[in-house]
Amino acid sequence: MKRLAEAVDGIMASSSRDKIIIIQGDHGPGSGLEWEKPDISNHFERFGIFNAWYTSSGQPVPLYDGMTAMNTFPLLFNTFFSAKLPLLEDRLWFARMSRPYIFIELPGDSLGTSQ
Repeated sequence: MKRLAEAVDGIMASSSRDKIIIIQGDHGPGSGLEWEKPDISNHFERFGIFNAWYTSSGQPVPLYDGMTAMNTFPLLFNTFFSAKLPLLEDRLWFARMSRPYIFIELPGDSLGTSQ
């Protein structure tokens, strides 16, 4: 956390230009994760990631309920750089540790929201 705070402080002090800072985790803690039993795993906890955005421009970012991490950068580029990238359907996939290349799609409410 100290190194992260130092990095953010360095970015903030580097210039007077508008800044965008995104700090994003790759997954939640997983204390309720059962690698070989996806039907009893707590997917809400595992897929719920830390996703913090800072924008110095004051322009609002159209974040939405049920948004997954894969839409972070398309949304960012569309909002701040006038890109026209399509947002992907927010879907969640799980793979057992013993079969990492066989994916199981999770229901839309796995993050506590309907999609």
